[in-house]
Amino acid sequence: MKRLPIIMMFVAACTVVKGQDTIHLQAPTPCSSISNIVPQLNTDIEFSIFPNPSAGVFHLRIRTEENLGLLNLSVTTLQGATVYQTQFYASGKELQTLLNLSNLSNGHYLVTLSNKQITLTEKLVLQK
Repeated sequence: MKRLPIIMMFVAACTVVKGQDTIHLQAPTPCSSISNIVPQLNTDIEFSIFPNPSAGVFHLRIRTEENLGLLNLSVTTLQGATVYQTQFYASGKELQTLLNLSNLSNGHYLVTLSNKQITLTEKLVLQK
């Protein structure tokens, strides 16, 4: 049997767990119980945001061997409110773009990239 190490950090009232893989947790009430764990393995995909923390302008980089096609990008507060959304097309081995969030308040946010096959989430710190 193959064992995979999983390192987790709980974020935002048990809604997202961050580690080597992204796992979405669903609970009837925050932190009362975990009813469903769905691991999403992101094979051969690297997603990074830098500098982090930043005053508002971040570089977003995706490296992959696959054509990811149309990607949805959303930025949410740790409480789950969506504060920014956009879509873009990613093809080739590397995509790098700027993410300007200087209009948002200082704090911690979650940046999620997704399409029909993947969901990748990174924590972002805005510090002006």
